[in-house]
Amino acid sequence: MKNIFWLSISAITLTWLGLGLLQDSLTDDAHQGSNTSFNLKSNNQILPLSDQTLNKQGQPATQAEEAQRVWVENAISQQLAEVASAYEENIRFPNYSKPLRSNDWNLLNPRPFIVKEAPLDVADNLSAAIILDQYIITREQDVPVKVKISGDLKNDAVQQVSVQIPTEGFLQHIQLLTLSSQTNNEVIYSGILPASSLTSATPGEQRVLADIRFNHYQPAKISTVVKLADNAITLSHLGESYIDGAHLMIPAHFDNHSSGNYRLQANLFDLSSMQPISHLNSQFKLTESDNETVLKVHAVTLRAQGFSGPYLLSDINLTQTPVRPGDQNGYGSSAMPNYEVRGYDLSHYSDDIYVNEDNIKRLEFLNKMATSP
Repeated sequence: MKNIFWLSISAITLTWLGLGLLQDSLTDDAHQGSNTSFNLKSNNQILPLSDQTLNKQGQPATQAEEAQRVWVENAISQQLAEVASAYEENIRFPNYSKPLRSNDWNLLNPRPFIVKEAPLDVADNLSAAIILDQYIITREQDVPVKVKISGDLKNDAVQQVSVQIPTEGFLQHIQLLTLSSQTNNEVIYSGILPASSLTSATPGEQRVLADIRFNHYQPAKISTVVKLADNAITLSHLGESYIDGAHLMIPAHFDNHSSGNYRLQANLFDLSSMQPISHLNSQFKLTESDNETVLKVHAVTLRAQGFSGPYLLSDINLTQTPVRPGDQNGYGSSAMPNYEVRGYDLSHYSDDIYVNEDNIKRLEFLNKMATSP
């Protein structure tokens, strides 16, 4: 009979292995997550028993100890069965076109910028925050920026708000923002930091500084951090989509700034309802003479979501992947934030399912562990 202690340790290890396999099948990107969660809970103490069903004192196990052993084995089998079931559902879809859901926050927010509100010392109950669309910004693109001031503003109207990225040794470009919304408890000022103001900034993390001037208080300053990068490549436009067997094929064309290995991640939405459909993840190599690739969406994903198009390609995240150890990621941009993609009736695709033999072997392994006596 099994030693329950080591069985428990092994099962928990295999559960994490299953989760790792599930994560690998979801994405190759380290910051992407899974919607599936697993919990292994027990309020009972696990007592190690020998193969002869002896308790830790070397005496024959009591009925309660034997019942506990059975309970633990059943719980472990159930846990592994849940891992295998979730993995089986996930491997129906290829990594390059996984289903996208409305709660996939990290996929829907590439290069996310986390807003942090800071209290202002000029008056009680006043705070402010700088809001950017992304944390990583290429220096060749304009930067939309907002400043939100919160608190009792009925008698303390804001006079002026400006932003800049301070660059030592260069003439500072100060951008005045305009009032875009206002209530008694909040005002938001918006504007654009033009790309021309970023040319003298050094790539890497830089401060964005906001200067807030009030009618009745001293000026206040707040700052945040953004990562500036040189633009390695630009997605210039998409070609006309077409069907190839079980795939919707979307040609993508680039203005190539440097040859290398690239990854394009983007989200596909139904154009009319804006319901999320698929997260696309494509890796490819470009040279100066070869500046296009084809994004693929498998019909199994389109049919699972039930939308035949037209679609909208958005949330584009373009990166240059390292060639050698120690190389840093490069970053690209898109000429447009969104692109319309032609769709086709779902019956026009072939009925070929997606199969990955390595995933099938992993599933067989998980199922075997879940049913092992």
